[in-house]
Amino acid sequence: MDDQGTTFAYPKLLRAFLRDQFSRTSDLAHEKDLWQKAAAWYQKRGELLLAAEYHMASGDTTAGWLLLDRYHSHALESAPSISPQKTRLTWYREFLSWPDSVLAQEPDLCLSAAFSSYYSKDLDHIERPLRLAEQAFLARDDKPALGRAHAIRSLVYRYRGSADLAIDEGKHALDNLPTDLNWFRGSALLSQSFGFYLNGDAGSSAQCAAEARSEFVKAHDNRHAAIAETQHIEVLLLQGSLIEAEERSLALLELQSNALDAERRLARAILGFIAFERNHLNEAEVHFNTALYPSPNAQKGKYLPFAYIGLAEVAAARSDIDTSLMLLNEAEQYAAPRPERNWSAYIQGVKAKVLLEQGDHSEAAKVLYPQGSIVETPFQGTTSFMSFIIAQRTLLAFALEDANRQDIMNMAKRQLERSLVLFDANSAAIWCLSARALLGCIYFKLGQREQALRSIEYSLALAEKEQIVRSVIAAGDILKPLLELAVAQDVHPAYAQSLIHALECRPKRSKADTDEALPVLSEREVEILEMIARGSTTETISQQLYISVHTVRTHIRNTLQKLDAHSRVEAVENARERGILPR
Repeated sequence: MDDQGTTFAYPKLLRAFLRDQFSRTSDLAHEKDLWQKAAAWYQKRGELLLAAEYHMASGDTTAGWLLLDRYHSHALESAPSISPQKTRLTWYREFLSWPDSVLAQEPDLCLSAAFSSYYSKDLDHIERPLRLAEQAFLARDDKPALGRAHAIRSLVYRYRGSADLAIDEGKHALDNLPTDLNWFRGSALLSQSFGFYLNGDAGSSAQCAAEARSEFVKAHDNRHAAIAETQHIEVLLLQGSLIEAEERSLALLELQSNALDAERRLARAILGFIAFERNHLNEAEVHFNTALYPSPNAQKGKYLPFAYIGLAEVAAARSDIDTSLMLLNEAEQYAAPRPERNWSAYIQGVKAKVLLEQGDHSEAAKVLYPQGSIVETPFQGTTSFMSFIIAQRTLLAFALEDANRQDIMNMAKRQLERSLVLFDANSAAIWCLSARALLGCIYFKLGQREQALRSIEYSLALAEKEQIVRSVIAAGDILKPLLELAVAQDVHPAYAQSLIHALECRPKRSKADTDEALPVLSEREVEILEMIARGSTTETISQQLYISVHTVRTHIRNTLQKLDAHSRVEAVENARERGILPR
């Protein structure tokens, strides 16, 4: 083991050499000195992960975890001195091939192996080392180490979308972690925030997200600070605070680090949803497309399902149902590898919403009630909140279609009244707004005008403050008489009148739209077809309309199908013959 470090050239040889030395001596001081020399040598070379492991082996766990904090901060900024993740995983898997009796003697390395497995999303190799590490830490009453183990486990549950378990493990971590282990405290708080968000508890989620961001800032981890910030922004949307969410999203877009690309794209998608809520459909479409393209890590971005769902909602708002459903299918494909959210239920809810907004409440009911009978809807969490509101709109549509179905209207009324208690308790203001607007429609239909006005007054107050449109007018045409009553009674009259105008300007899909002899093209499809007729290329159309090439091709494909054409030239001719384009 000379000063040039030749003995340390290969980690596996070093470990074998040290174990051989320790088997011949019981000199603990000498053993500790050897580990510390190894740690110092690797730290000098910039191999922070190996240096941290050798510090832990020497018994100096504080130095080891401080180096691990530095290592993850550097790794997230793509420091060139850090070894590739694949190399580390190979080493850890060899380490984990040892029997439990050996691994139990090195709980800090077990924890480090679990940590590395989490970052590579190699979840099959996390449970065993975590369990062995926790047992050892409990046996030696090492609370800080036990807190780190709970923090890592909370991250695993967060990734798997196990809300209650993520909250519980985060609490155990915070109970054991000292205040100076900022990165792990931030991770535990982030897991709790996500768990509370999935459960619909916006107030607790926002508080945990803000505290997590503060801890990551102290740990100099900019990327996880940005992740905590995007979590906070999502909660702000749930709380109906669109103005603050917009300001925070714009601030995220100013961050320049390449490591924050996914967070910036998610912020862009959030800006798209804010624009959509304000009924600025073109602006929303630009934001969603900017979030999607160009995407060097398309399969990994959690912003992808958000952006595709947003584009689907924009298409539905333009009465382009075929494109909307196609985009939702795209969202399902990108959401499949990401288990942290119940994407399937969320996308099914949006599908029902798309169908319902176009008056296809029978099809919406099939999506929401696949068992074939309408039942009272149990709900828990943000995904269920959305599906719940859509389910009540479906019930209301059925009740209005058949005046004799008073039982269905009463069911919707009962469920909405009960839901408001939960929405208020969880600070889920955006769902309160939607629920009260629907409930106001029911009260109005039942002749209870005072209660109807009180319900719509709450919705109008928040909607006017945050410039919210879509969540209010989603109730449909039944809302119009109630809004007219609000104008007459001087209840936010100017904003109520603007919502009436938004309702009247919504594109309608009549039964004639489905007639094969009269194919209906969306405004965007007609616009693109006109540009094709003038000789514009796909790239030119993309640039002039500020949408992606992929979206242009999707519109063209749908147009060809609707016009029963096999080429762009044939589509233009068919459109002229049918009067869609001038001759």
